[in-house]
Amino acid sequence: ALCHAWAQLGFVHEDLCIAISSRVATTAHLCSAQELCWLLDAYASARCSVQSAIDALTRQTLVRLDEFTLSQLCLHASSFARLSAPHPLLFTNIADRLR
Repeated sequence: ALCHAWAQLGFVHEDLCIAISSRVATTAHLCSAQELCWLLDAYASARCSVQSAIDALTRQTLVRLDEFTLSQLCLHASSFARLSAPHPLLFTNIADRLR
């Protein structure tokens, strides 16, 4: 619930991204595909790359990849690009899903 509420704020500041990153990292496994998209997009929109949070969101994306819609996968790829955080395995899996 916290991840959902935070991702839906609309205004996300870098300080908030950093402050909540440990909570995001420890609760990412509870998030739906949509919530993972919202969270990664929030970090990307703030151009804030907190490795522990991004790693946890990436791991859960790989676990739940089949639950993502095509538009969610495109948003996720965009978020990784905005963070300058390429993930070759994830991108290969996304590309396979988009075919």
